[in-house]
Amino acid sequence: MNTAITKLAAVALAASIFPCAIGATQTGGAEVAVVYNSNMGPDSRLIAEYYAEKRHVPKSQIIGLPMPRSETITRAEFRAQIQEPLLQQLESLGLLSFRATIIPASAERPGTVLWVPVDARVRYLVLTYGVPLRVSHDESAVPPAATNLPPQQRRTEASVDSELALLPIAKRPLRLHGPYRNPLFGTTNASALSPTNGIFMVGRIDGPGPRVARELVDKAIEAESNGLWGYAYFDLRGLGNSPYRKGDDWLRAAAEVAKTHGFAPIVDDKPATFPTWFPMPHIAIYAGWYDNAPSGPFTRPTIEFMPGAFAYHLFSYSATTLRTPSTWAASLLDKGVTATVGYVFEPYLDATIDVSVFMSRWMADGWTLGEAATAAQPVFSWQTTVVGDPLYRPFARTAEQWQQELAARNSPLVPWADLRLLNRDEAAGTPRRELIDRLSKNAALHKSPMLELRLAELCAEEGRESASVQAMERALKLKPSPQLRAQLQLGLARRLASLNRHSDSLRYYEQLTASETDKHARIALIEEALPVARKAGATSAANRFEAEIANLRQALTNQSGANR
Repeated sequence: MNTAITKLAAVALAASIFPCAIGATQTGGAEVAVVYNSNMGPDSRLIAEYYAEKRHVPKSQIIGLPMPRSETITRAEFRAQIQEPLLQQLESLGLLSFRATIIPASAERPGTVLWVPVDARVRYLVLTYGVPLRVSHDESAVPPAATNLPPQQRRTEASVDSELALLPIAKRPLRLHGPYRNPLFGTTNASALSPTNGIFMVGRIDGPGPRVARELVDKAIEAESNGLWGYAYFDLRGLGNSPYRKGDDWLRAAAEVAKTHGFAPIVDDKPATFPTWFPMPHIAIYAGWYDNAPSGPFTRPTIEFMPGAFAYHLFSYSATTLRTPSTWAASLLDKGVTATVGYVFEPYLDATIDVSVFMSRWMADGWTLGEAATAAQPVFSWQTTVVGDPLYRPFARTAEQWQQELAARNSPLVPWADLRLLNRDEAAGTPRRELIDRLSKNAALHKSPMLELRLAELCAEEGRESASVQAMERALKLKPSPQLRAQLQLGLARRLASLNRHSDSLRYYEQLTASETDKHARIALIEEALPVARKAGATSAANRFEAEIANLRQALTNQSGANR
């Protein structure tokens, strides 16, 4: 007799028997169980204890289990060393309770007894550095009846995190092949995301080393205390009539959420990803696709991630490892991001997160990272890992509240709050001239390169080119960050060239190329500067540019040959 039921039916049943209450959640450490690997030396435990201290998780809810030390484990290891002992611990600690429910026989299947989660004191599982990341494929878990299914439906590999999301229904005989559809995908009710509805929210405090993992906690708390500020970047592929177009659609919709909430997103819809020379100052949000390894600006030694930054690159194998910075997820973490999402094996596009749902819940609705990421996952028992503090909630306060609080503290972050409110009002339809007038009267204008840059952009859009140039030149004198300086120099070079002020334009190109060390970026910038030098009559500069382009290309050719 086959007593197995589908994953979808199991959790749908839990949701129907125990409907959740409507309303927002008040999330805290009491709702968290922290899980560490007791075989991983002291690091895994110390990070678990550090997280529990910072987030006020009761010590009794820190659970250590002897697990394999490797990132990839077998299905048998997962079941025996993580899934079953963790479930036993949660029950013995009174954090998760079950009740037997009899499902009567029907014409389609025999009667059965299901263990239904009826009470849960925790909603989140936090996995710390050292907890395995991936469960490998187990061919023996694929029944003969599944041989005619498409290949993706016969796969059993998954992230440990995504399997543990289904721990509340793990007492039931569930199939292991193929993904399980999230019945709460896209929900607008955060309180529905509960073990009593069959789902744990799972986050991971992890990365390339214990220091990186610990800093995820610190940066999340810093952003909750001071706000998440900076710019939002969305890198689309410019797909038209393509089966993959939905990836672009998700990113475009996510950018609209950011725009509505005052981030004035930079949206690129060219097929190529951001080039190396592309300036990316003060990154608060990044989402893009599709390169198979960190590329462009993300290969630089230093990236200007703001405290609390979320960055996500959609690639099928973006999180095959987190312990070395060779993958997108691990590299972003290593370079300073506070939260990211990745995939441990091929997920297929339809089974990746809908980043527009994530942004809407996280930014617009003020949910936690864990709530927003769980609502944005279309499937579980699959490939997703969410790395970062799942309690991280930087948008619990409005921009007005942040502005008032920061002003009361006399914080240097006030101009960021001013900028967000200005951008939000522009998105809502406030005329540009009114925004320019407001900025011109802002006492912080001549102290903030970000506000001067925004004034320059608005003036340019109004056709006030001279005022735009003056604002950017003032911004350059206000000690901008390295990437903001590069953006201002490039902006001035291009705008002055468009005004036929080629000698002035060349001066900024010279400044920009002098500080650029990446060979590919130098070639791109010098090629852009070369016609400007010619129009300026700067023959020596033009000759120097031509020679340097040739030398750089030869150096890259030699480097490529040496790497073969």
